[in-house]
Amino acid sequence: MASPWFAGATGNNGGVGYVWRKYVDSTQYSWETKTGYINMRYAEILLTNAEAKIELGETDASVLSAINAVRARAGQPAVTGGSAAELRELVRRERAVEFAGEGLRLIDLRRWDLYATANSMPVVGVSLNPADPAETPTFNASGLPVYSAASIAKRLKTRVQTRVNTNAKYKLWPIPQGEIDKNKNIVQNPGWQ
Repeated sequence: MASPWFAGATGNNGGVGYVWRKYVDSTQYSWETKTGYINMRYAEILLTNAEAKIELGETDASVLSAINAVRARAGQPAVTGGSAAELRELVRRERAVEFAGEGLRLIDLRRWDLYATANSMPVVGVSLNPADPAETPTFNASGLPVYSAASIAKRLKTRVQTRVNTNAKYKLWPIPQGEIDKNKNIVQNPGWQ
C-alpha cells in the first residue's frame, strides 16, 4: 500500500502527516507572508527562569507561578506543586510543546544532554487509519515520547527509518576557522578538526 503522505519533487515519501499552521496567516500568500519574526517570547523567559531555579534547587512559588503563566495562556490547568524531578519533567514537556517549530528544541536537547537519546528514537507521525488510531505515547522522565511497538506499527513513519545521528560532535557547534585564526588560544571543538 502506498503511503498516504507524499512530499518531495524527487518522489520521496516524507513528513509525518501533519501540516504546520503555527504562525501561518491563511489570508496571506505563503511565499509573501508578512508574519513577523519572533526573536524571543515572554513564555521562553518564564520557562527558562523556572528551569534555572529548579536546577539551582530553588523551587519556590515563583517557579510554579512562571509555569502556570505559560499554561494559563494555553488554556491548561495550573500546577500546584511537585518535587524538583517532577517540575523538571514538566518544564521540559512545556518547552517541547510551547516552542514547537521555533528552533529551540535542538538547543534544549543539547543542554539537557538528551541529544543522542532523542536522535536515536523512531520518527513517527499520525495514525495510518483514523478508524483504528494508534495509542497515545507515554513520556519518560526526560520528557521524550515512548511509543510501543504496536503504536509504531499503526503510525506513519518518515521513510521507515530511525534516526541514528548520535555523533557526540553534534553536541557543540564548530568554531569558525576565522575566529581560531584571530585567537591562537581558541581550540576547535571535538570532532570538528
